[in-house]
Amino acid sequence: PKREPQENFLLDILIFFTDFYNDEILRYLDKNWNDVMPHILHYADVVEPEDLKAVGEIIRKEYLGNGKLNKKTFKKMIQALGDRLFVADIEKSARLHSAAVKSPVYHYNFAYEGSLSISLVLSNTTDYLGVSHGDDAMYILPVVDLVTNERDRRMSRILIDIVVSFMKNGKPDIIEDWKPLSKDTSSFLNQLKISGPDDIKMVELESIGNSEFWNTLPFRENEKYVSYTKDEL
Repeated sequence: PKREPQENFLLDILIFFTDFYNDEILRYLDKNWNDVMPHILHYADVVEPEDLKAVGEIIRKEYLGNGKLNKKTFKKMIQALGDRLFVADIEKSARLHSAAVKSPVYHYNFAYEGSLSISLVLSNTTDYLGVSHGDDAMYILPVVDLVTNERDRRMSRILIDIVVSFMKNGKPDIIEDWKPLSKDTSSFLNQLKISGPDDIKMVELESIGNSEFWNTLPFRENEKYVSYTKDEL
């Protein structure tokens, strides 16, 4: 069991189609980290005002260390946004959903680097920045004609087979040992990692999205909102 980086979340940093992959903007974000990040990372309203600066510094240290934010460290910022806005709570919601329902819950991480990506459309750069949130949908739905080579077409057929077999049988019929999530929320997270048409494997993970780190921060949200309210009363 291990922790692995989760792909498919680059779009998080292109919020509202803003191009953050820009030297001037990155310099601004670096200089004004503690003023801007509470809003970008959506914790401005869930942290006490007097704690915002300290929380911002903790997050910066966790993801950037002592470095500056620039194009060389851009993917570290992507990781922070993906973890905070999506992945950490994807783990939580998947575990809780699996524990609450009788039917099996299947979880996958789409890590396939295809010939084109939503990130190339939205970031206004030819630099390949990684697998984007929503890239898997392009291989399933006819959004635009982006499947341009045989490898992409094979990947498309596999993803479509996952959806169709799950709709027909309640079980994605892609590999024999795709294990559903456990009903025990404290057990390892079963995840199918899809890195390519010939690179699909099961992994067992302790957590995803650096959730242990994010759970240590004083965010008044979700189940913590109730505990903070009780403490105040």
